[in-house]
Amino acid sequence: MSFECGYEGCGRSFDSKQGLGQHESAAHEGDEPYKDEERMRELYLEQKLSSKEIAEKFDVSSTTIIDWLDRLNIQTRTPSYERPPNFRTNNLGYEEIRNEYQGERDSVLIHRLMAVAECGFDAVAGKDVHHENGIQWDNRPRNLSLMTRSEHVSEHHQQGMYDDHLEEVHQHRHDDGHFASFGGGSA
Repeated sequence: MSFECGYEGCGRSFDSKQGLGQHESAAHEGDEPYKDEERMRELYLEQKLSSKEIAEKFDVSSTTIIDWLDRLNIQTRTPSYERPPNFRTNNLGYEEIRNEYQGERDSVLIHRLMAVAECGFDAVAGKDVHHENGIQWDNRPRNLSLMTRSEHVSEHHQQGMYDDHLEEVHQHRHDDGHFASFGGGSA
């Protein structure tokens, strides 16, 4: 196994980690690559290496790398920045996909996404998506129908659900700006 010097322009190889360490201490004292802003921007921002991967590359702790990213004014990624979208059932019983990217949170309700997939965005825009059987997580296309807001309110009044459910959905949407209104409607 060969250990290569990570300092730019050096390119020397050693048979042991100890040999590499001695070389770096003698030849590159105070010349640590993680202190080089250009190099760190290349690794962290362009190559999208994690702080842990960079730390392993330079044989230091990830805390050291995070500290130097901060000192070099390189904005670090939060765990949510790197996370894929997540699926959840919200507190009203609706299935949704949530995503956070660069501090901005967004979500889409699955039944609205299904309606767009089945009917197209323009048909869903400004409409409510109603669950025919009243089960919020039953998002089969045959269980979903598009309605105007007034039709939806009327339907829920007839079912005796408006005060208990639809008002809560509309209120939740207004209280939490991230509650999905994909296509401009609501539940």
